Amino acid sequence: MGLIILCAAVVFCAGATRAARAAQEAVLTVEEGAAPGDLILHLDMHPDSVSAAPGLTHEVPGAVAELEDFEKWYEELFALTYLTGDTGRLWKQLRSRTALLSKKFLSEEMIGMLRGADLLIVADGNFPFPADVLRADGKWLFEIVPIVHTVGAPQGIPDITDEYAYKNVFILDCQGPKDREGEEAPGVAAFLEKQGVEHTMALALENATAEAALRDTEADVLHLATHAHPDEFFPGRGKPGISAQKLKAIPTRFRTVFSTGCNTGHPVFADAMLQHGTRFYIASIYVTSGKDGIRFGSDFYTHLFAGMSPFQAFYAVKNQNITGEKPDYPDILRYVFYVK
Repeated sequence: MGLIILCAAVVFCAGATRAARAAQEAVLTVEEGAAPGDLILHLDMHPDSVSAAPGLTHEVPGAVAELEDFEKWYEELFALTYLTGDTGRLWKQLRSRTALLSKKFLSEEMIGMLRGADLLIVADGNFPFPADVLRADGKWLFEIVPIVHTVGAPQGIPDITDEYAYKNVFILDCQGPKDREGEEAPGVAAFLEKQGVEHTMALALENATAEAALRDTEADVLHLATHAHPDEFFPGRGKPGISAQKLKAIPTRFRTVFSTGCNTGHPVFADAMLQHGTRFYIASIYVTSGKDGIRFGSDFYTHLFAGMSPFQAFYAVKNQNITGEKPDYPDILRYVFYVK
């Protein structure tokens, strides 16, 4: 079990052009407990914080099994929703189950410390900590404090601002028309065409083709439509696929990457993507589907090409569509936002 660190820092609102100096910064470390499978959470104010509040410790017996059971339950719920299309039932069950999960992993004192923060940084180690699906005060945690992820402990407060004017998208279709998820890439392309956004699309059903496309293409955004495991993705469902280690060595030229592959929100995959010039990475920490990728991607690109930063666009979609009791939007809780 690797070390996990959560940092909460006060910054300017998402509309600001520069990140502000932290006024209060809390650090939550997660380590193995004395008994196998237990986790201990330590929440401390950062030494540079203006607050001198004492640190908090919260032990979670059986935490590893709890997270594994939740992921299995999540996948079963996803599969049922995929077949039935009943998103109302999905959101009702998610609100109930994640509220129980949150009570085990976040104490009231910890939630109180996070209420005063403007940004929660989840520094992932060997696995992604699912802060994005937790609830407090009858809300998703991201409604209380926006959440970003980093691979390992951040060097200072990550800069989530971006004044760059995004102009184009490269869609890498690693599924193809015969795949049951093959509608995603053409669906995203059709949306961008309708919106008048410059875009190109390449079909890559073999490893060599995908590697060449990643190496030889330059674009503001890469939209990766693929099947994947946490440490590997599979052009054309071929195995072996392209490992995260090999992906990390490919010199890519994308400012932001949006991946809809299952489990590509894992820090191993994120680390491979956040190389070279890539600053931001959006992906799912659990299973996902192509049709959800069309809906989420379309709404994200609407905001991005209207002038929002990737961070602003990501949270605009979340806040507009999955807060409160809205029942008709796909489950995008599983998507996380990484920053270099």
